[in-house]
Amino acid sequence: MLLLVTSFSVSIDAYIAGLACSLGNKLSIKYVIYVLVCTFVLSIIALFVGGILNRYGLIFKTVGALLFVFLGVKNIYESHQSKTEIETTNALMVGIGVGIDAGVACLSFSLSFYNAVAVAIVMSIFHGAFFVIGQCCAKLLQTVERMSFASGVFFIMLGIYKLF
Repeated sequence: MLLLVTSFSVSIDAYIAGLACSLGNKLSIKYVIYVLVCTFVLSIIALFVGGILNRYGLIFKTVGALLFVFLGVKNIYESHQSKTEIETTNALMVGIGVGIDAGVACLSFSLSFYNAVAVAIVMSIFHGAFFVIGQCCAKLLQTVERMSFASGVFFIMLGIYKLF
């Protein structure tokens, strides 16, 4: 039960990230794959070296938050450029930013190898599902053609929220 509650609570930012990176952009499975893979890998790493990394949890959370602020500023900057000059948000950065909180949450679990893999899979599934739900909500909101600015604001707010 603790695993499901933890997975749910740390996956909520994946919803916001999915919403933010999909506003004004075409839906892409590439982002979902990066979210799943990065969440799994970061969770596995945290579960296996949790004792060592536990004292550095705050550093990892801060890096993840600053990554979202950077993505937000980048999207706001790109919203002022012409459509042909706009780059898409880096899927790997989104995956790492979303997956870092799962890794930090996994620092509190002390498990055997098989249980650790199961926890990492559950974390990945929750993050991927919330990210997809966020993408679908963004698709519903795409009545405004230029949403990169709003996307940037969402990323910055998510980063600030994660910092505090």
